[in-house]
Amino acid sequence: MQPTNYASPARSSFPDLMKAINGEFTVIHYYQHLANLAPNETIKKRILEIRAD
Repeated sequence: MQPTNYASPARSSFPDLMKAINGEFTVIHYYQHLANLAPNETIKKRILEIRAD
């Protein structure tokens, strides 16, 4: 019987996991920057609530 070369699920999904983490990181920082540009505290609070979701 010959050995079968299957890709490890952990190895094959690692790039996807890293892409997802980087995307979340980018979105968090984007919303923080957007909140800092808000014209008042009410809008800033709403933006930060959206970011928390």
